[in-house]
Amino acid sequence: MKILLNSETQREIEITESLEQQKFFLDSIIDNLPLAMFCKDYQQGGTFVGWNKTAESLWGLKTSEVLGKSDSDFFPADQSNFFKEKDLETIESGKLVFVEEEPVDSPATGKRIVRTWKVPIGDRFLLGISQDITEQKNLETQLEAQKLMAIHASKMASLGEMSGGIAHEINNPLAIIKSNLSLLQKLQHQGKLDSATFDSRMEVINTTFERIRSVVDGLRHFSRDGSNDSLDHILVENAINDAVSLCKERFKNKGIDLKVLIKEDQLCFSGRKVQISQVLINLLNNAFAAVQGTEEPWVKISIKHSDGLISIYIDDSGRSINSHIKEKLFQPFFSTKVVGEGMGLGLSTSKGIIEDHGGRIYFDDTQGHTRFVIELKSKERRR
Repeated sequence: MKILLNSETQREIEITESLEQQKFFLDSIIDNLPLAMFCKDYQQGGTFVGWNKTAESLWGLKTSEVLGKSDSDFFPADQSNFFKEKDLETIESGKLVFVEEEPVDSPATGKRIVRTWKVPIGDRFLLGISQDITEQKNLETQLEAQKLMAIHASKMASLGEMSGGIAHEINNPLAIIKSNLSLLQKLQHQGKLDSATFDSRMEVINTTFERIRSVVDGLRHFSRDGSNDSLDHILVENAINDAVSLCKERFKNKGIDLKVLIKEDQLCFSGRKVQISQVLINLLNNAFAAVQGTEEPWVKISIKHSDGLISIYIDDSGRSINSHIKEKLFQPFFSTKVVGEGMGLGLSTSKGIIEDHGGRIYFDDTQGHTRFVIELKSKERRR
């Protein structure tokens, strides 16, 4: 028997069906979002009233397990307390709260790292959206580890290039100390050692010892990781001298004139001396390679202070760099050296270090020769 419905009843049925279709459509969208979505009722103690499919996958908890329960039923006390603190901050402020990064121990999927947005809905409900960034953070950690390994390899390659000069720089002073000690011993045995001779020879020994110590200190600083050092007020000339102490003997042995021209002393910058010295050594090594085999080779370091900027110039007598090469100079793994002589990490690493110091490094093509420039913000020297 066919039942006839009046128009009002038919309209109510149509509205109900439309609402059910809209709810199904909205639920499908929410469940298929690539982000975990949850909703809490704060008039019911922060219990879950919404939990989508991505949340199920992220935390390994089914909707039926979660609804009607709160964070403390699933997560450690310190984490559930943190969630509650951010929830209340969101409810009380009436504004969106963003948690950029938080590690969460899931009872089913283990430790995850999420980025979460929380927004109040009225004064009762809280809507949360979490993005799983675990793999992204793991990749960043791996890339950082690879970067540190690459920097270390670059430094070891630089040490290999400088090793001959460093050995000479240490062996020569040792020979001077040994010869002076032998002379003092001989004079003492002959009964001819007077105080004036003793004092003069000891002064030579002490001076020579300081020379060795400066080389060893420079080597120790260069070989270690200075990225975690605290920022300090650094004298530019000290950073330059640390670098030069490891290079000058090598330059001398190859007949390369290394000039250090510092007209303004007491210039300071805020930074890490170890890292700046490492950058300078990279540039000096590049200059050394560029001028070998040329007539009357020279390398020059000079500084200029103007408008709050300290400019450190590293010039060499090599020919200027072609424009097509200039564009690639600071790209990782680009090198103008022959295979086996360089990894191409020096300039890209140096660029990162200088930019971390709020400065810049660039190639100056306005000269007839090769010039690199480091710019750092100057600071007043601490008294």
